[in-house]
Amino acid sequence: EELIGMSIADIGPGRPEKVQEIARKLMTVKTMRFETFHRRKDGSTLPVEVSLTLAELNNQKVVIDVARDITERKRSEEALRLNSERTLTLLALNQMTGATEKELMDFALNEAVRLTKSEIGYLAFLNGDETMLTMYSWSESAMAQCAVNNAPIEYRVSQTGLWGEAVRQRRPVVTNDYSLPNPQKKGYPEGHVPVKRHMNVPVFSGPRIVLVAGVGNKRDEYEDS
Repeated sequence: EELIGMSIADIGPGRPEKVQEIARKLMTVKTMRFETFHRRKDGSTLPVEVSLTLAELNNQKVVIDVARDITERKRSEEALRLNSERTLTLLALNQMTGATEKELMDFALNEAVRLTKSEIGYLAFLNGDETMLTMYSWSESAMAQCAVNNAPIEYRVSQTGLWGEAVRQRRPVVTNDYSLPNPQKKGYPEGHVPVKRHMNVPVFSGPRIVLVAGVGNKRDEYEDS
């Protein structure tokens, strides 16, 4: 009952001119299949594969339209694409034999931000007894958003907030809603990049953590992959 009287543009991509273009083409080719996005009742969108067939019913031209939810297929395709890009990044990193430490770190950091689809990222070295973190670099996107003056370069692990948990717990730590109360949060100074989501990972050399890599503000949630 709710659908009666609605146009496909009401649940489709919201571009009436695109719908008209498809309709004109269908009159010639009779059948079409393509991918697009449709809108759920709650306003969210989902990827769909649309199959259209021009038919005749009671001497009237009608369009049989089947839209199939392909969310899971898209997730699988994205996982394969991401694995391929990660492999290419590792290959490129291994070939940077003549690069300086800064060039290696900048490449690794920018790739970490890109591959995780994050907005910001950072790298921090850990000293020998794992008590002091030294901030090595922030991603370019983070620096562009940050207005903190004279930010400290060294941080005592025992005094760090959530971002120090990767060292204390000795494992990757994901915080997908930074606004929720958490006893480990210490806040951040005025002018700091607003953090919505955060993930950081301890990098080991043998039994010792030597580096902490962190990314933040991915649009979707961080997860194991």
